[in-house]
Amino acid sequence: MNYQQILSITISVLAILLGVYNLIIAIKNHKRNSEIQRHNDKIQIDNLLDKAYDFLFGKNGYYKTKEIDKYNEAESQILRAKRSMKKKLTMIICSLFISCGIQAQIFQPTTESLQKHDLSWIKSKNAFDQSKLLASQIENEIKQLIQKYNYENSAIGTIDIPINTKKLDYLGFKHPNELGIFTANPISNTNSTSINKQLHIYRYENFYFSTEDDNETSQKNVYFSIRAIEILRTLYNDAFDKLFVQTLSYTGDRPKFEKWSNSNRFYWTAFNTTPDYIAKSYTSFLGAGYFPNIDGISDIGRYKNVVVIDVHSGNILGNDATKGSKPIYKKPTPEENYLLYMKEGLVETYIHEMLHRYIDYLYTDDKTISDIRKSRDLANFNAAEENAILNTSLSYFIRKGGISDELIKYYYSEVFNYNIKSLKDNNQYNTYIKIFADLPTISTGKDRLIFKLKVLDY
Repeated sequence: MNYQQILSITISVLAILLGVYNLIIAIKNHKRNSEIQRHNDKIQIDNLLDKAYDFLFGKNGYYKTKEIDKYNEAESQILRAKRSMKKKLTMIICSLFISCGIQAQIFQPTTESLQKHDLSWIKSKNAFDQSKLLASQIENEIKQLIQKYNYENSAIGTIDIPINTKKLDYLGFKHPNELGIFTANPISNTNSTSINKQLHIYRYENFYFSTEDDNETSQKNVYFSIRAIEILRTLYNDAFDKLFVQTLSYTGDRPKFEKWSNSNRFYWTAFNTTPDYIAKSYTSFLGAGYFPNIDGISDIGRYKNVVVIDVHSGNILGNDATKGSKPIYKKPTPEENYLLYMKEGLVETYIHEMLHRYIDYLYTDDKTISDIRKSRDLANFNAAEENAILNTSLSYFIRKGGISDELIKYYYSEVFNYNIKSLKDNNQYNTYIKIFADLPTISTGKDRLIFKLKVLDY
């Protein structure tokens, strides 16, 4: 290896080391938010650069002691390298100080990269080359990355994974009716109104995602939704199987309480502003004919449905002190509240909303579930159902681990307890608890035992 190669390698290594050092300083600056400290840190970096130059190029520097200066062009090459290196490192320093932290460095799309709609501009530190892999191979790699995480001891917000690019398709800016999946019950002003417009639509296996806007945040929302699904599929596979997989099949061709049976075909996540707080959901019921007549019964209907989950694209951003992610996490910046919700809160939201929709799925065959669904038209019953869903979901995550205390405490104190008080104030509590619990075996007042479904009891 000649001295030019050694010089090139050394400069590259030094640039990397200084880049890491600058990154650490930038993160500290973001947290301290101190201009004075930033100035002092930059002085430290300049001193470090000077020492590095002296080490490499000074009177007794490495390349001097190696007698590189005996070559006619060596000195001029070294000087040019010094100037080039300093210019590059100055650019690195400036970009790092201008950035607002590591997340901003990860998410810096160009107009061209946004227009691709492949989310490739969202970089994971655990990214790997997917170009030569099959979708199944990529899935296995992502699964292994997730399995390395010990979710019993820390929040799932720390999981950093890429998405499976071979499974993602951007379907364009169009009306959902153009996809052909709502043919049995087309979207209109009276049906599935939250997605009754042209939308930017993505598909990932049997999951659809739609955004009203087409910007950086909109595409991050799709990325985090896919991330949440992959985490659920791997770390919470029992709940994922119960709510997302088993519901793809009919409960049976001879339902106990109705003359039809439900199943799900697709799951649609829509980012819009229709929810009051963070999310709401509904089932778009889509008739698919009748079960075969094998015993003289010919009119048992079949439904292959689409579950639609609306997520409030504004409230999740962390600006509103009364709604969305900010009152949950109470972080000083909107970005922190937004990222915390998208990294862990959205995972819980999927389980929460799918439990609501599990009632739509199973009410034809389960007595308690049937009673709950038939009670939805009763005054303020939504508070009772919401408590049962919330408590079922949170109890599951408390048992499994992975969700932060902030989220758990907020939902119990600000939602669950509020709903209990509302039911009691309206003299509905004693009536509605009979729908959810076998009261001879559960003492009244044990609200977390009463308002709870057995769906996720494993």
